[in-house]
Amino acid sequence: MVQVAHDPQQENGPLIARTNTENIPDDLKRNMVPSVTDDAYKVVTSSMMADQTRQVNPVTALSLLESALINRNVPIAKHYISDLTDLIKKDNALTILNSISKWIHSSEADRQLNFEPSAPPLVDNAAERNDSWMEEPLGELRDKILQKIQKNGDFYLRHSEFPKLHYQDVFDITTSDDLQVSNELVVYCAIMCWAEAECQRTGLSTEDVNIKAVLKDLIYAPRYGLMSKKEFSARTIEHHKGPDRIGIQSEVNEEIIRFISNKKRINRALPHKLSKARSKSDGEVMKEKVIINCLTCFTAVFD
Repeated sequence: MVQVAHDPQQENGPLIARTNTENIPDDLKRNMVPSVTDDAYKVVTSSMMADQTRQVNPVTALSLLESALINRNVPIAKHYISDLTDLIKKDNALTILNSISKWIHSSEADRQLNFEPSAPPLVDNAAERNDSWMEEPLGELRDKILQKIQKNGDFYLRHSEFPKLHYQDVFDITTSDDLQVSNELVVYCAIMCWAEAECQRTGLSTEDVNIKAVLKDLIYAPRYGLMSKKEFSARTIEHHKGPDRIGIQSEVNEEIIRFISNKKRINRALPHKLSKARSKSDGEVMKEKVIINCLTCFTAVFD
């Protein structure tokens, strides 16, 4: 009888193992020559990149991007990031943003949990062996999505997908000076919907103390100083407690009320940009230009 003391082809290990670089200093990693196994993996997967079809379906492109990122296939991941950049539409922007957020906002340690353990990175250059390569292209994709959202604030902030977004995305959208909304109550209702959804995700009740805890600095996102006194003091707004009812901070609430009641006489701005006007929409800018042109022509005629 033959006894096998060591099986070189263990069934529970990958057929092509990744070179173990965990204990190698970073300065040596940069100068390492790719191993035979890494080269073999690259040959095996090169056919995947030989005929990269351009995706017209954003759902499929997102799925393929996810697979490429999980398997550390950098060239294919870049390909589908490029595809998605061209596929951003009004009806899918939030879906794309929500899908890429786990790669953008996760810490380095948490990001490692998303990868397929047996997959050696497939890269175009040595720098891409560092998983931080994805931050720039995914960040650029995110910026394009945020620009579209900012120009259609009312639509996106009322969308059913909005409460599913990551905190940082909600913060960057609602605090932007370039966000175009018809009324600051739209922003207020959006952050309240998000806070209620976040409480449910974390198993908290939707009491005021928990709502304010999950909102953190988001509570200052609406420009309360641009609201009317009636709007700020309303008992309820779309089933949410009004801004004054939930209580931002007692001293800030009082300052907001004084500002709203005496806008013409108070020259000092509210803290946290609470009284700063946002950018005007393209339509509003056009209307102002038309009015100015008409007044200019009118003045010229009667001069």
